[in-house]
Amino acid sequence: MTRLHAELQRTNCELERSVEENARMRGYLSRVLESLPCGVLVVDAAEKIEIINPEARRLLQFDPQYSNDNGTHLPLPLVQTLRDLPGNKAISEQEHSIAGVSGNRVIGISRANVSESEGTAAGTILILRDMTEQKRIASEREAARRSHALAEVATVLAHEIRNPLGSLELFTGLLADATGHMPETRQWVTQLASRVTRALGHGEQCFAVP
Repeated sequence: MTRLHAELQRTNCELERSVEENARMRGYLSRVLESLPCGVLVVDAAEKIEIINPEARRLLQFDPQYSNDNGTHLPLPLVQTLRDLPGNKAISEQEHSIAGVSGNRVIGISRANVSESEGTAAGTILILRDMTEQKRIASEREAARRSHALAEVATVLAHEIRNPLGSLELFTGLLADATGHMPETRQWVTQLASRVTRALGHGEQCFAVP
């Protein structure tokens, strides 16, 4: 009897330690989840939210005091995005646009399925990251690249146009000198020289690189 009592006490102590360890690990994992810089969202097979961390609430513009105790469903636009994501086990990412007070935000959503021991789908883990700044920088870089390319094209065109016009201006100057004793002809040559000079000036203005 004494031996049985001691065995029960030992078992109870081990059980208590196991419960305490489980509680400690759950608390630690909960703090890790709360501190993650990316959004984490876990939904069940019925597309009801089971877990959502603060960053996911921020990205999806949920109320900071939001609680999923009642098994809230995903917002409809996000449900459609979720259904559009590939259903295999490989993590994939798709962009999702969310309208906000300060403008649209682009959210990258990665998906991984959670399976039961029998292999049936039990739910889905969604990893969310804010891609708004990344998209803005990429857009600015593309605009700068296009502007640089246009500047190069303008430089080449200006060079190609300026050279023949410069030669034409030189020859009209020579003609003006050669026809100095021919007033009627010189009049036409002077007009031609004036038009060439004007064309050169307009060309430099049109193809000037800002």
